[in-house]
Amino acid sequence: MLSLTDPQLELIQRDAENLRDSLPGAAEPGPFASSDMLGSSADLEDWKWRVRMRSFGAAAVAGLLVLAGCQQNTQSPAAVEWQEFAPSGRGFSVLLPGTPTEESTSEATAFGVIVTALFKLEPEGEKLAYGIRYDNYPPQVVALLRDASTFLLARHKRLEVEVKGETIDEKDVFVDGYTGKQVTLELSDGKLGIYRLFVIDQEMYQLSVKAAPEDASAEEITRFLESFKLL
Repeated sequence: MLSLTDPQLELIQRDAENLRDSLPGAAEPGPFASSDMLGSSADLEDWKWRVRMRSFGAAAVAGLLVLAGCQQNTQSPAAVEWQEFAPSGRGFSVLLPGTPTEESTSEATAFGVIVTALFKLEPEGEKLAYGIRYDNYPPQVVALLRDASTFLLARHKRLEVEVKGETIDEKDVFVDGYTGKQVTLELSDGKLGIYRLFVIDQEMYQLSVKAAPEDASAEEITRFLESFKLL
């Protein structure tokens, strides 16, 4: 009997010796074939080559399956679906990549009640944080500030205090014939806050996006800000 030196083939040989009585002698050598059944050393080498090729083929298939699974797991997540957000009674609509949370408050003053609604959205896995603020002021408060431009300036200065930011850019923006302000603040945490402010009659609208400096030009910011509409 010819001796096998490959440990894996020796194991196969032992299995073959235990089962060879049940194997037809004329059958093509299979994985349980013994050296007695193979005959010559050439037959043995041919059989060893076939076993190795079968093992290699199985390993190759397994590798391809693993690779396919990795590729499937690393596929880009589905694109976020943007949707119109138009809260009842607030007089505006805007596009957002999800549904924001809402917090509403009322504050009694000597001039009347100020109603405030805050809408916030921080999509999971996203680098941007979106915000919308709606204020409804008593007519007397608006009258004290004389006009919308004065109101916007006052809100701008108040915003710097609230978020502890420094203005690095500002410009006029427009919606339905009304003039507003867009201001960019450098925040204390190193990020940027981009705000759009509009005052229409007794109502003030403030849109905001918070982003890292490298993300401040993301197209999602423009999409959000430019989607604002009055209803």
